[in-house]
Amino acid sequence: MTLYAAFGDVHGAARTHLSVAIGSLWCLLLLLDFPAIRPTAPQAVPRTAHVAFMGRLLISLLWLARALVGGLMAYQVSGQLQEQPGFHTLSAALSAAGQLLSLALECGRAMAGFHPEWGFTRRPLSVLRFLLNATFGVLLAGYASVLPGVVETVLTWVPSHTYALSTHVLPGWLDWTAGPVTMVLCMVWFGLVVPRRLERLRPRPRRQTTACAAGARETADGRGAKRTA
Repeated sequence: MTLYAAFGDVHGAARTHLSVAIGSLWCLLLLLDFPAIRPTAPQAVPRTAHVAFMGRLLISLLWLARALVGGLMAYQVSGQLQEQPGFHTLSAALSAAGQLLSLALECGRAMAGFHPEWGFTRRPLSVLRFLLNATFGVLLAGYASVLPGVVETVLTWVPSHTYALSTHVLPGWLDWTAGPVTMVLCMVWFGLVVPRRLERLRPRPRRQTTACAAGARETADGRGAKRTA
């Protein structure tokens, strides 16, 4: 909320420079989180040298592209705060491009010898859940410039209406308790109820591994059984 409020006081070239700084910082953070391009020996899937090299090259190029897309998206969203509320197609398109790059990155990891984590299995419900989450992420990115204002409205609406309700319900000689009651109710709401609601929305870890990882493990187990025999 502090960052959102600060953007309301910055205009013109200063605002552009601030958005460029935010985009550059986010891109740098993604670059610093560069993934491993060589799997560890116990978990490596056998690949030919040519395929493994192409996989490592693909990982490097796709991660650079993903960092660039992330920086552009941070610049785009930060430049629209408090100035152009609504749905922005470019931000949504950048989010979709980032998700496609993530899928392509798993292809590169599979070529390099990693066990890819696609985020879904062959079950139709798993694929549908993945597509719904991806669509929700794209919509969320499109409306990213509106979300801080919505959150600010909610954070101010709840305490003010709670205080008004407390003063209306409590008898006159207990008006002095409206402030503490409002504080306690808001602490319970934002400290207990809201986090639990958000926890339910978080995707739970999959109990079943992806089809590729499961197949690779079955192959490894079969080879180990043959060697033992």
